[in-house]
Amino acid sequence: MKRWSVCLLAALSFSPAPVHAVEAAAPFREIVTGLSFPVAMAVAPGGTLLITEKAGNVRAVRQGVLDAAPIARFEPHTNNEAGVLGITVVPEFATTSEFLVLYTPLADLNHIRVARLRLAPSGAAEVLADPWLELPSRSTDRHYSGNMRFGPDGKLYITLGDLRRAEWAQDPNLPGSILRYNADGSVPTDNPFSTTSSVYAMGVRNSYDLTIARDGRIYASENGGDINDEVNYIEAGKNYGWPLVQGYCDHLPTHEPCQPDDAYVDPIVEFRQVIAATGIAIYEGDLFPTWKGDLFVGGFHSKVVHRLQRSAAVGRWLELAPIFDLGLHDEGYFGGGVVDVEVDEDGSVLVLVGGLELGSVYRLTPGPADATRLPSASGESGESGCSFARTSAASSAFGMALLLGLCFTYRRTRSSVKCTP
Repeated sequence: MKRWSVCLLAALSFSPAPVHAVEAAAPFREIVTGLSFPVAMAVAPGGTLLITEKAGNVRAVRQGVLDAAPIARFEPHTNNEAGVLGITVVPEFATTSEFLVLYTPLADLNHIRVARLRLAPSGAAEVLADPWLELPSRSTDRHYSGNMRFGPDGKLYITLGDLRRAEWAQDPNLPGSILRYNADGSVPTDNPFSTTSSVYAMGVRNSYDLTIARDGRIYASENGGDINDEVNYIEAGKNYGWPLVQGYCDHLPTHEPCQPDDAYVDPIVEFRQVIAATGIAIYEGDLFPTWKGDLFVGGFHSKVVHRLQRSAAVGRWLELAPIFDLGLHDEGYFGGGVVDVEVDEDGSVLVLVGGLELGSVYRLTPGPADATRLPSASGESGESGCSFARTSAASSAFGMALLLGLCFTYRRTRSSVKCTP
């Protein structure tokens, strides 16, 4: 088992750094200001983007304009990784305007709450149920995970970290797992471990986010104990090894996959240097045909959106040049990083950047060959002809907290990625 590294938190103040651009033909356009410590976002039908802010607010961006006031407010415990975290819209949002928000309530440190809300005609959100769903927790401040997605099966999937009790991840009834619920919040009778357990897959440490393809395939980002950040292909009843295994089963410089009879499932990709994996999205849009089926993984520490592609020729996932690079590689965990990635209804890619003094949303759309592009960490650009429109907001400092408590003390270099067959 790798050693864990904890950072001393200090009251810090930073200024937003400019995003690096290649050309000036299509300059970045700041269309919104006012976000504070954004954590996650959800694309709603009809052009609305919902964003959670760590300290308690839910914000709405409608047709590119941020509402002046929050649409909802919670009272969360906010130390380190705690706060208002995940957000997702229900499958029937177009007719019901309902969505879910996951947060760590200040009034009850032994539970994580999922609230159900509805956007009212006035533009504000009304709370329909809080809690609508309660997840087990403990008096801690880290490893909540806490993102949510509905799958094509109509089920709700939630990432739940080990709450800093690593041994819990090896119990199919406790945190350190991927959870699965019916749309009404009840436990499906076909869940793999028991008819009363919401656990769908186990053995995860701190899976920040998951993405679900239209055919039901589930992929989750995972933060290792020090190195060994991962992307996992999630299947019912599988064990992903934490804390007994990090990264590949063999822990060797050259990868030999787990044997078929091994108890644990290998990741599809392992990062041998920390990236602090955050939001993840599978690309199934039409604007970028060569990206079909690719995975985009945000890195808070690496400050890029990593692009992963399944290669039929070699039978494994490969990392290609990042599609987005914040250009702050010397800042480590300080100065902000990528916290979420989404694909909008029109096929454009949305990137949420958060940090003590940085809160921005970027939209990637096809552009002319000389359009502004974000360079990759190696100096290459993403797909040729990509331009970014910028939705930027300076975030207020949270003093003693770093974004989501991703507190490991490492210096960023180019990630070394090993890929599994």
